[in-house]
Amino acid sequence: MIPATQRIHSKSWTRTIKPLVRIARSYTSSSSSSTVVTAAATSLLNTPPLAPAALSAFLGAAQSRLAINSPSSIVVLASPGLAPSLVAFAESYTGAPSLVVAAVDGIPLGAQRNALSALFLNSPLALEDALPLQSNEQQQLEVLGRPSARGVRTARNPWTLDHGVLAVRVGDQDAPDFAVQLASTLFETGTQTTLMYVPGTTLDKSQQNQNQNQNQNQHPLARKLLASAHIHVASLGSRVTAHSCAPLRDLSEGQTHAVTAAKSNMVKQIDGKSAAGFLERSVALMEPHKDANADVSVPVHVPERKVFAQVGVDGSRYEVIAGGGGAWSARSRMLVLDPGASPIAGDSISFWLSEPGLLFDETRYARYLEQNGVELKGNNGLRIALECAPVVEDLEILNGRSGLLNVPEATVVDNLFGASCENGFLVGSAKHSVPGELFELRVSN
Repeated sequence: MIPATQRIHSKSWTRTIKPLVRIARSYTSSSSSSTVVTAAATSLLNTPPLAPAALSAFLGAAQSRLAINSPSSIVVLASPGLAPSLVAFAESYTGAPSLVVAAVDGIPLGAQRNALSALFLNSPLALEDALPLQSNEQQQLEVLGRPSARGVRTARNPWTLDHGVLAVRVGDQDAPDFAVQLASTLFETGTQTTLMYVPGTTLDKSQQNQNQNQNQNQHPLARKLLASAHIHVASLGSRVTAHSCAPLRDLSEGQTHAVTAAKSNMVKQIDGKSAAGFLERSVALMEPHKDANADVSVPVHVPERKVFAQVGVDGSRYEVIAGGGGAWSARSRMLVLDPGASPIAGDSISFWLSEPGLLFDETRYARYLEQNGVELKGNNGLRIALECAPVVEDLEILNGRSGLLNVPEATVVDNLFGASCENGFLVGSAKHSVPGELFELRVSN
């Protein structure tokens, strides 16, 4: 297990991941072993909640169809509406493979909100660290504080909605972690998040090292709700390559600038000049907020555009949350980035504008994915996708569709596994939070 000082704490999205992050030098990896560890996946889109027996039958049929009849581990992700199905399935699960189930905001592609995704692995799945989910009584005690002898309560912690995290490391210790924030399932299950682990009937490597005779079904976290977890997967295949795309417009006109003064998450100067001045002079930002390629005969609410700063060499993009205005103040020359940012003098920086209108035009969105090499249907190779989903309130404009792409009920897409998260995701130390941003691992054996 990871030492207690490094265990997951879920008070902050970015801070939660930092102890787990291992910076990746490359997103392309090859296995040096002569034994290829295979994996398979399937996704079920636009589906109603499933009873445990129906979910078990779906997974069993998928294993037969994908020719992976005896997996060592299974990971199932589902949108919040299916969270009760996940809990019921995990509580009654008696299969041999290790099992991890979790509720996320949606399932790729197109942030499907009534969907699930399953990954089958021929390698053991190790639970390297986990944080149990506090009971409602424990949460209330933390918020209200303990009563004194006089019956007076002093709250020691303000009320906050903690964010659970699922982090996965594939490969050796130098491989990057892939981390996603769990969905809130307060209205579906009565708990802040839904994440469960069932060891199955075989020992994984980490527990063999601890106690050769330990019955894995007696694992202290088995079938318990977890707030966060960090799991390790030995391998996905002999070769894994990465592909990413994001609906962005370059505000820097192809040029890269340098931070010359910064503090905390604030950029004071760029190339020795006012940082805010770079955006104040941007012609694109002064244009009316409309989609030039949209059908003007169809009135559509388009979410506000966001400006992102790409800082450093790891590819992280941070939203610009404030800057400019008020010429009498020194802060008027600064740009304030997302709290997770920590630019320093010498970092490269460029600016990008999100294009949310593209996401809500199904034809244009599908064309955008195809132009960026993203297949909309299953292919012969395994794909693991992480996607930054629009917030659920913005999806109300989809007129009943369950995601950005309209799919028939109970659509099955083989060879695709992944999660869509409103707050984005992390790949190593790089944050990906542009609405519609997609990161794919493509696996070949």
